[in-house]
Amino acid sequence: MALVSLGWRSAARAQEAPNVVDARRRVTRGEALFERGDFDAALAEFERAYEEIGEHPSRFLVLYNIAQCHERRFRYDVALSYYRRYLDEGGRTEEGHAEVEANVGTLEELLSTVSVSTSAPHASTFVDGRRVGEAPGDVRVPAGLHVLSVRADGYVPAEQELEVPAAGTLALALEPTRLSDTYYGISPLYSLGFAALGLGALGAGIGFGVGALEERRALDASIAADPMAWSDASRTSIQVHADSIRSQAMIADVLDGPAGVLGLTAIVLGVLGDWSFGARAADE
Repeated sequence: MALVSLGWRSAARAQEAPNVVDARRRVTRGEALFERGDFDAALAEFERAYEEIGEHPSRFLVLYNIAQCHERRFRYDVALSYYRRYLDEGGRTEEGHAEVEANVGTLEELLSTVSVSTSAPHASTFVDGRRVGEAPGDVRVPAGLHVLSVRADGYVPAEQELEVPAAGTLALALEPTRLSDTYYGISPLYSLGFAALGLGALGAGIGFGVGALEERRALDASIAADPMAWSDASRTSIQVHADSIRSQAMIADVLDGPAGVLGLTAIVLGVLGDWSFGARAADE
């Protein structure tokens, strides 16, 4: 049975409500996309048309087109549900209903029932990343190789690759791993550690800077007190002092950078850290 349009039960098109006109246009676009093999885009058009058409008597016809898209996408469990909705909402009185019922029987043979068990509360079962039902519970899975997973808030998902036979019945137990109930944030010890390193670097820099200044003052005072003692023969000694002062000043400048970075890191970690030591100790 080909895709169905909305023209079968419509009143005169000139009297149609705007939402019905829009729905008809979407169905027409969906049909064209379906013929080109773009089933995802066609599905989007059909689903929107079903929403827009409201309580129009031809609304159930769109369900058949939606089912066709899901079948082409190999989501047989979803296609099966839409075929059944089509029949239940009016399709049993339509020409071609026997073919739809045959499709239902065929898809039933292509699906297996997987009974998923878990102790995680309020969990859901996913097949290949798509949510298909609650856990624990039975889910319909197409034949083939699939990844089944159970997910729940507060748990690390559990998953397993499973070879599913056609028209079979399987049992699968999946137990997600519980996460810690309380997140305390970053330990404040990291902030204190970086702060200590930053203070150490800053202190060392200050020490070298003060040392350079003191040596420079001492040299200037010595030269001012006895200029004659610092004759040309003593220029080598002056150069030694100058090199020492320059080295200490350079080390002080170099240490300023790491001290600033370590201090900034300590502040960030302090903001992100959890300082409620009492609450942490009580929970532990």
